[in-house]
This record gives sequence, C-alpha cells and structure tokens, in this order.
Amino acid sequence: MHVNKGFSAMLGIHLMILLLSTLISSAALANTVAERPLRFAPIPMASKEHMAQEYLPFLDYLEQHTDQRYELAYHAHYADLLNDFAEDKIDLAYLGPLPYIALTERISQVAPVVQFLDASGASAYTCALVAFAGQTEVFRAIESSESSIALTQPLSTCGYLVMNQELKQRTGLGLDRYSYVYTGSHEEVALGVILGNYALGSMKTLIATQYHHLGLRVLAESLPMPGFLLVANTHTVSAETVQALKTLLAALDPLNVPADQEAVRAWSASLCCGAVEVEAQAYDDIRADWLELDIDLLDTYP
Repeated sequence: MHVNKGFSAMLGIHLMILLLSTLISSAALANTVAERPLRFAPIPMASKEHMAQEYLPFLDYLEQHTDQRYELAYHAHYADLLNDFAEDKIDLAYLGPLPYIALTERISQVAPVVQFLDASGASAYTCALVAFAGQTEVFRAIESSESSIALTQPLSTCGYLVMNQELKQRTGLGLDRYSYVYTGSHEEVALGVILGNYALGSMKTLIATQYHHLGLRVLAESLPMPGFLLVANTHTVSAETVQALKTLLAALDPLNVPADQEAVRAWSASLCCGAVEVEAQAYDDIRADWLELDIDLLDTYP
C-alpha cells in the first residue's frame, strides 16, 4: 500500500501537536490542583461566623509557615462533613475520636496528622453522666417518656456511644429503650439538665465541671478517650504536606514556651495547647464499640 509522504508528514505534525496539547493540559491541571487552597473542615458548629472566629487564626499560622493556602469549609452536621471528605471535597479535618473511626471504617484515604492536647497537657479526656444536684432517682425517672436524656450530637463520642454503654451497665437496657434528645452541644446538655428539661445527660467531664456551681453533678465518668485530631485526605494532600504539618504543629509547646503561647494566643481553645503524634492503637476500643452499635449514627440528625 502506497502512502503519500506529504500525508505522513502532516499526520506526524498533527500527532505531535496533539501530544503537546495533552502535556500542556495535564501540566495546567496539576498546577491548578497544587495552587488551590486546602479545604479545612473543623467540627460542626452553630454558625459560620463562630467557625471563622475559632479557626481562621489557626489557618493563618499554617499559611505563614507552610508553602500552602487554606480555606474553611463549614458543616452543621458530622455526617455532611464525613460525606464531603469521602468525596474528596475536604482536604483536612479536625475530628473527634468517634467521627475519625467512622470515617476510617468507610474509606482508606485518611492520614492522622497530630492529636491535640488539652489545657492540662493531656492527650485523653473522659465523658460524664450528669444530673442536677439532689436527683437520686434519675435512672427511674428516665423510664418515663416525660423525662428524656440529653445528648450532644449523634457522632459525638460523649453522646450516644457513651450513654448507651453506661445505661446497659446500670439498667441492663440500651439507649434505644429510652427517650433521648440531641441538643447540639455539651453546653446545651448542661443547661438543659440544670433547668430540669432533662433528667440525665452525657457530655465531656471537663465541660461538666464548669457548671458545678450551677448544680450540675457528675454521676459517673467513662474510661479515658483518645483526644481530637487533625487528619488529612491522602487523595488530595501530598505526603510532604502531611509531614510538614506534623513537624510544624508538634514543635509547638505553648504550655511551657512563652513564644509559642503567644503564637497560638488567638487560636481556638481546642487547638492552642500543643499537639503530639497520633497513636492509632489508642482508638481501637472506640472502633470496637462503634462496630457493635445497632444504630446507624451516620444517618441520624439532631
């Protein structure tokens, strides 16, 4: 078969142009991905304004010390946050231990960055069952549909998970046998119990103690839970960026170094006390409890 040499030359030129166009398009796409801000999603909050006040100073610090831009991504519910992370719409997230477990059971592209410390320098916390002072028959009271139980959010570690365990130990019945309400926050649990709207509540022990002067009492305390953590989406965040964030945040010692304390002064109280490397095995007990639940908390909204 005879092929015209001119046609062959033209075909070669067209193929070369097509190849160059493909390479240029790929390079442009890579640059766009690299230059776009990393989307950071903190735990669900009541408003975008509150979220910005709490977390923008943290992102400003990251921008100053890493070769990267960041932006906030607001979510009112944990389920929406986890869905967006799974769909690669979120690059970094600040999560409690239960949402972290729920996410890692669903997808594999979750890399722990650091675990944050509390004001005492501890990397763990406990949950408390709370009631108003002088209420001695709270477990009998919650048997009535008129006296419900106050929880925070479905995926709050101190919410359904802990209350379900504590009730089974004390009454032999799970939380599904009682009337309960999601209030949206630890503070709302405390105030609801104090005002007599609920007979019993579940919340962070550290927050519960802040309401002792108003009559809130801790009836029982859970075993220590591993703390909140920063996680990265390995589909959208490079290993180099993950390591840079680990090194940057773990190097801060604001509880002991005045200069570091000043650097984090405007950060959220949940982030400003230092951070340590994540010990993945510390979350194994919560993972086991999550897998034993007979309710889908991911599809539950307050």
